Amino acid sequence: MVFHLVLALATLQANQLGTSICGKVRDPASYTLPGAEVRLQNLLDAPSARAVKTDIRGEFCFDRLEESLYSLEVSSPGFLTVKYYPIHVTFPLHLSFDIKLILTTVPGAGGVSSEATVSGTLRVADQLLKYVSICLISKRDRNVRACSKTNELGQYSLLVAPGTYWLEIRDYTNTLIYEGHVIIEAPGFFRDYLSLQRVPVQPYKR
Repeated sequence: MVFHLVLALATLQANQLGTSICGKVRDPASYTLPGAEVRLQNLLDAPSARAVKTDIRGEFCFDRLEESLYSLEVSSPGFLTVKYYPIHVTFPLHLSFDIKLILTTVPGAGGVSSEATVSGTLRVADQLLKYVSICLISKRDRNVRACSKTNELGQYSLLVAPGTYWLEIRDYTNTLIYEGHVIIEAPGFFRDYLSLQRVPVQPYKR
């Protein structure tokens, strides 16, 4: 009887704690963005969409989530809408996102974005690459053009101009685990554009 009571209380506390998806929204200059709309949709339960506005610190949080697949969408006037999906939430898991929105237009570009958004989930076979850094380095001048760090789900997002780049992936000790080349031919959105066959590999010589 005592065992069942303790187990029931522990289960109740766990269910109350649940899971959470929280984060911060920033503008292209990395300043926090209050008032952005953040929408969370349970992909297995269509009527369950929830929406909040980022607070004065640009932060948002959804807690007490069920174990399921979700999509996270962030929008604000004057910026391109960002959407992450599918996000697999298992119990208990607390996910944190640091999201940078992109302006809908670029000065001098005739109202059309001249940059490319490269995003997706980084994996090798069935293994997610968590907390690794991804950098795109210009082959023309060898300067770093964009870097991102994968989160708990191996997700990343990079914003760069079209061009030819060296791709470097480093682990949390800053050890190079992958190097290759990436060609981005035009502006737009490139989902799961980076594909790795195996890690580590012998780095390419520049």
